[in-house]
Formats: sequence, C-alpha cells, structure tokens
Amino acid sequence: MSSMFELFRKAKPFEPLYFACVERARAPWFYLHAGIPDEIAGRFELVALHVSIMIHELERRGFRDYGYGITEIMYKDFDRSLREYGVGDLSVGKKVRGMAEAFFGRAKAYGQAIEGQDDGIWCEALHRNLFRDDDQVKQEHLAIMAQYAVALLAALRSLDDGDFGKDFAMPLVAPFEDSSRS
Repeated sequence: MSSMFELFRKAKPFEPLYFACVERARAPWFYLHAGIPDEIAGRFELVALHVSIMIHELERRGFRDYGYGITEIMYKDFDRSLREYGVGDLSVGKKVRGMAEAFFGRAKAYGQAIEGQDDGIWCEALHRNLFRDDDQVKQEHLAIMAQYAVALLAALRSLDDGDFGKDFAMPLVAPFEDSSRS
C-alpha cells in the first residue's frame, strides 16, 4: 500500500521540475558565453532565475501549490549543498534563511520583468541580481541573458500542462540552443 506522501509526490512532480532548473543552471554555456561568474554566487543566481521563471509560469497556469513545493525542494537542496561545502550545523539554518530571502527578492524582480514584458526591465533585474550590479558587465551579456529569459518563458508557455510531469526537460531556446548542439 502506498503512503499518502508517496501519492502526493507522484501527483506533483516538484523534484523533477526543480532539478531541471538546476541542471540548466549548471550548463557551461552561461559561464562561457553569457559572462556569468563560475562560482557559488553565479550558480545560485542562475538557479534563482530558472526557478523564478518556472514558478511564475506554473502559477500563471493555476498550479499555485507548485511554487511552494518547488521552493521546499530548493531549500532542502540549499541545506544539503551548504553541508557539503562544510558549513557547520549551527549556521546552516541561518544561511538557508538568507538564501530563501535572497531568492524571494529575485523572484519578485523577475516576476516584474515577466509582467512588464520589457527587455529594459529584464536587463535591469538581471544586472542587479545575476550580475550583482557589476559595472563592468558587458551589455551584450545582459542582452543575451534577457533574450534567453524571454525565450525560455515563451517556450514554457508553449507547453501543455501535462508536460510539467516527472519526465520534464527544460526546453532548449535561443541563444542557448545554438552552442548546446555542438
């Protein structure tokens, strides 16, 4: 007999959706072609970007509890990652709370960019968060990432509700797809 928890997990594929975001965020393309710093902060920012876009789209479809489920998986992953990096047990909770607050700030900024449907808003949000207000960031990198974010959102919007299941794979979009094929 299946437990209620198992039935719940099968009905709502939070882990596959979250880990599809993580897998995409780890793609070398971002670090090689879009100027994202290949460091812990850069990886966090890319996960935050992808999860924010995913949750926004799922909530637009009426899947309100998906945001909560995905962020719970994300927080557990943050906890696990911090422990792997050797952060002590006493400070892990405080660091995860800080990361959660940072994520919600990013999600709000990216939500405003999505709602505004404006490349300028995207560039501003990406500059502030993904590139951490770096005055040396190349405008082409901001433009590439804004183009990518808008294309990813459009690709997610083109999917059927049933595509957001346990076999979910993040769609390939331009300009990401151009270098992913080689």
